[in-house]
Amino acid sequence: MHMYALISISTHLSERQEHNPTRDPRATDEDYSGKYWERLLTGPDAWTEAQLSRLKQAMRESLIVAAETSGVFSELVGPGRITEDWKQKLSAYRHLARESGYEMGPFRFNEATHMVIAEIHKIPR
Repeated sequence: MHMYALISISTHLSERQEHNPTRDPRATDEDYSGKYWERLLTGPDAWTEAQLSRLKQAMRESLIVAAETSGVFSELVGPGRITEDWKQKLSAYRHLARESGYEMGPFRFNEATHMVIAEIHKIPR
């Protein structure tokens, strides 16, 4: 049996950030997601807009398949702890899911398998 520990992107604040209990957790996802896309566009191995567009489409498709088949999104992450880079990428997935009409539950991390999972479902209209 695999044990998953709940991870919260919004509670991992840097020393300079103040905890604001009234802040919408979606805003944190938007902040982290924005940092992820910015890093891809401006980093040492900068992506083109076309590459970024294809990546977003592939990520959306994986979210939709997860929601429509098992109802569970999973992503293999590097060994060890969840880094800031991974928090940004996971937030990008959550933000894309929301834009596509899906809602994701909290992320859970299994240190033994290096897998992150979250329930995902279509938002009723």
